[in-house]
Amino acid sequence: MKYLFYPIMFILLFSPFTRGQESISGRPNILLIVAEDMGRDINPYREMVFSTPGLDTLAERGVVFTRAYTASPSCSSSRASLFTGLMPHANGQIGLVGRGSRMHTGLPTFVDKLRELGYLTSATYKLHVEPPPEFDYISVDCCASSQLIEEAFKAIDFAEKEGKPWFVMLNLWDTHSIGKNNALEKSNYWSHQVQGLPTDPLKARAVDLPPYLSGDITAKAHANLMENIAGYYNAIRRVDHSIVGVLQELDARLLSEDTIIVFTSDHGPMLPRGKQMVYELGVHVPFIIVAPDAIPATRNDSLVSLIDLMPTLINFAGGVVPTLPEARSLVPLLRGTGTSRQYIAAQFFQHWGPGGFFPSYTIRDDRYKLIYNVRPKLRRPWREFPGIPWVDALPNITDDVFSFAWERALNPPEFELYDLDSDPWEFNDLAKKKQYASQLERLKEGLHDWRRRTHDPFLEPKVMDALVQIHKQSKKKLRNSPLKEPSQLEIMVSELSQLMSAGTPIASHQ
Repeated sequence: MKYLFYPIMFILLFSPFTRGQESISGRPNILLIVAEDMGRDINPYREMVFSTPGLDTLAERGVVFTRAYTASPSCSSSRASLFTGLMPHANGQIGLVGRGSRMHTGLPTFVDKLRELGYLTSATYKLHVEPPPEFDYISVDCCASSQLIEEAFKAIDFAEKEGKPWFVMLNLWDTHSIGKNNALEKSNYWSHQVQGLPTDPLKARAVDLPPYLSGDITAKAHANLMENIAGYYNAIRRVDHSIVGVLQELDARLLSEDTIIVFTSDHGPMLPRGKQMVYELGVHVPFIIVAPDAIPATRNDSLVSLIDLMPTLINFAGGVVPTLPEARSLVPLLRGTGTSRQYIAAQFFQHWGPGGFFPSYTIRDDRYKLIYNVRPKLRRPWREFPGIPWVDALPNITDDVFSFAWERALNPPEFELYDLDSDPWEFNDLAKKKQYASQLERLKEGLHDWRRRTHDPFLEPKVMDALVQIHKQSKKKLRNSPLKEPSQLEIMVSELSQLMSAGTPIASHQ
């Protein structure tokens, strides 16, 4: 087990700072639970064939945000935005850690501010951003969910001995796909059981085809696909089992009333049009907050983003909330007094490094959603774990509606437009239909304004062209000299940092 202790470094980057809403309950403890690669396939969002008592309890005690979005459907990019309150194009982490990009040096995170406010801060499992936030207590070498919970409560014990309020980030790995070799051996992205959990794993015959994989959930699906869906659902049940355990322990310690709980996921699952894509399955995430002033058992349809967690957590702790380009505290919405945004947006650049580059943006309003594929001719690089039967069978795994949508996702047009009221899983592209021309143009303008407001350096065509060239050249060099991969990726980090720092006012404040 490693325990890493860091000095406090907090650089005042955003100015001026404004006093936020008064803390909900003085100095509460804060528990942030983040599942990996998990969509909204839980009972607080849609009726499932399995129970989720832990998540149901959170929903009963707090507010379920029905339209919450990650900043990016890629692990490191999403988490960097969560920590900083900045989009990937502003914080620098535009792809997976160790694969050619990292956060700009010295960016403040909510962890810095919580420590400044006297909180003991702790995280489990992994942070997956570079450089990592400066937690007081990090357990990085254990992965079994039961061990993760034990480590979280060790930090809580230490905080109570010190007489400090605590912040714990409990990262749960269960819904992340297993390693490639294990996946190929099992022909499944997920394990049906881990350490005997769940005790009664779902079988493929017991689950329905998810609505995001077919225009008709009664369609005949590829048998191995349904085995994988059952595995994914069993992984969700393990996440829920961990949440039940955490809630029981908080209750036993009489800490529940003094603890704010936030549950979310970094992005959607590794399924077609999910992880690494800006379709709803990839960017629309579960998000539940339990807090003293939150109205219990309510649903909030406001458009919110995971970047909002940075100012919200500072607000919970009674600190001074930073003025950020887009992120805002959700405390007013929890109290039933806030207003929703007009638009919410997300983006994707790359995941596995230069070979996984496909810049795309999405923005939605109350009803319509635009997707902007910046360089559609690049072709989207998605084929995770070839050798698994259903992956090799793509696109013919469910029905013609999905098959067409999948082919469009791999070879998309520059713009896509969807009516999420009538087509929540984006099967019917309206972008070329004349009757929707005004909606298309309005969302294009909204995206342009959002990119300008959030200091997107790639809004400038020359900077975007340079970004494309850096990825193309790095991909070529890595292909020709794979043994030099670490040094080449470091060169790429330097090139991207210089490019982005020159193009955004936020980075230039460092």
